[in-house]
Amino acid sequence: MGIIIKKLGFISLIVVALTLSGCGSQPSTPTPTPETFTATVAVDVTRNAITRRLLTVISEEKAALGKNCYGVPGTAFGDIGPDSEVFIADIKSRTVSGSLKRSHLDGDDCKMSYEISGVLGGSAPYEVQVGGRKSGTFSEAELRSGLHLTIGK
Repeated sequence: MGIIIKKLGFISLIVVALTLSGCGSQPSTPTPTPETFTATVAVDVTRNAITRRLLTVISEEKAALGKNCYGVPGTAFGDIGPDSEVFIADIKSRTVSGSLKRSHLDGDDCKMSYEISGVLGGSAPYEVQVGGRKSGTFSEAELRSGLHLTIGK
């Protein structure tokens, strides 16, 4: 009986020592938080013979706010307006969006600028959607340097 108690005591001592030492495992390192960035997406809607009636210039009052052209509701460009958003989805389908910051006429073209904050770095490729239309898949470098899209050509 004394041998059994001595063996149990020795085994208990080993278990306690291994528990306190972490069984030789390395201390866990915290998972780094992925970096986020802000993407800028410029969208040019071309006013050609087909699209001329699909874009409109809004009142001077709203033009002072920097949003003076957009797609006409109920037309092919109705999804691109003062309340439209650009969505960016990463490879894991996490989606962020940004709203129209500015729009202006440049000749016959309506030039729009969107800012999308909180894009998760290191998650390329990214799918970009302007209003209700998918605009393609892009790299992180393209989003970081500013994306330029043209609609209506």
